[in-house]
Amino acid sequence: MGGLISSWNSFSDPLNSVSNPSQMAPYWIQVREMARIPLNERVWLVDPPHSSYPACLAFKAAEMQSRQAGEFLLWHLRRQFMVEGQNIGDWGVLRDIAGRVSDSGLLDYPRFMKDLRGNEALELLRQDFQDASFREINRFPSLVVRSGGRAILLVGFRPYEILIEAISAIAPDVKRLRQTSAEDAAQALESGDRSLSRLYALRD
Repeated sequence: MGGLISSWNSFSDPLNSVSNPSQMAPYWIQVREMARIPLNERVWLVDPPHSSYPACLAFKAAEMQSRQAGEFLLWHLRRQFMVEGQNIGDWGVLRDIAGRVSDSGLLDYPRFMKDLRGNEALELLRQDFQDASFREINRFPSLVVRSGGRAILLVGFRPYEILIEAISAIAPDVKRLRQTSAEDAAQALESGDRSLSRLYALRD
């Protein structure tokens, strides 16, 4: 977790001319059209999160139970925020989402609530923030490509070709099994919800 927005009072993104929540809406519209993914920009106009920290902390609390629990909660947080337009900076919304995730059997809800209020999840979140600061990561997405003792940090959105170049530079022996087209990527995004649901439904 990078902790992008501690508070809108202190946040500023001059590269994208964003300093308040309403300015995120047109940016999301642009991303939606470019990436062909569903984004509900109205969340930034109607009920925007005041901070990204509560959702980050919720993820760390879930991850304390298992990596799978953390990833599944994170998927639901992203979907409820980006598609359904829910304010995941609201503690009540976070509790409701965690309750639905607990129905899957992946998350122990009482333990999650205890960890959410405890010091261990908070300390794990601080460690994530320190790691991002140490690597001078202050923009998202940021991707660290590692192989052996070498690593490359890619900051911000990058074309697919740049990702391939980075992987080739770090791990030249890695070969692609096949070429992936833009149509393949779009289809994968469109079927992502169904695929992930099947994955967790078949986890046993």
